[in-house]
Amino acid sequence: MGQAFAEAESQAIDTQSPEYSVYIYHRPENQHEGQNDWEMRSTTIDLNAAINEAVSLHESEGYRKVEIKKRLIDPDTMAVSDQILKVFVHDKEEDVPLEAKLAITSVLMCLAVLALVFMEVI
Repeated sequence: MGQAFAEAESQAIDTQSPEYSVYIYHRPENQHEGQNDWEMRSTTIDLNAAINEAVSLHESEGYRKVEIKKRLIDPDTMAVSDQILKVFVHDKEEDVPLEAKLAITSVLMCLAVLALVFMEVI
C-alpha cells in the first residue's frame, strides 16, 4: 500500500556562517513618496565584499547613511539576530539654514563697520 503523503525535503540552514547585509538610508530629497527611508542593498557571506560595497556607496555621497549588519542564527532556537558592525555617515555642515548664516554675516559686517567708525573717532 502506498504512502498517503510524501516526506518533505528538509533544507539545512547554515547556523554557523554569519551573513552580512548592506543597508542604505536615503536622503529626504532623494526619497520617493511612500518609499521607506532605508533599503537593504545586498547580502553576502563575505565580510570584505560587504565592506567594499558599503565604502563605495558611502563615497558616492548619494545616501545619508550606509550600514553593515551581521546576521546570526541561534542553532538551538533558530532565532535570528542582527548586529550593526559599521555605520558610515556624512558630517554635514549644512545643519544651519542659509538664512541664519546670512543674518549672522550681516550682523558681523555691521559690527565691523561700527568698529571702524569708532576707531576713526578716537
